[in-house]
Amino acid sequence: MTDRWSGLVVVLETDMRDDDAAQLVNAIGQLRGVMNVLPVVSRPGLEMVVKQRLREKLERRMHDAIWGEDGVDE
Repeated sequence: MTDRWSGLVVVLETDMRDDDAAQLVNAIGQLRGVMNVLPVVSRPGLEMVVKQRLREKLERRMHDAIWGEDGVDE
């Protein structure tokens, strides 16, 4: 049995002004099966939280890869 998808999320490489993104929104909207294209407004505070969490996770993985999970150099 296969899953059924109700939607897709497209993540932009960088934040875009709404007027600059208009052509992209129109192009996606013209694809077969697309009912609607809705923007997600950028919120700097949320972006900062996500970046900090990712940074912490990456730092932890790098530390564990170098020093081991117990923090002792073997």
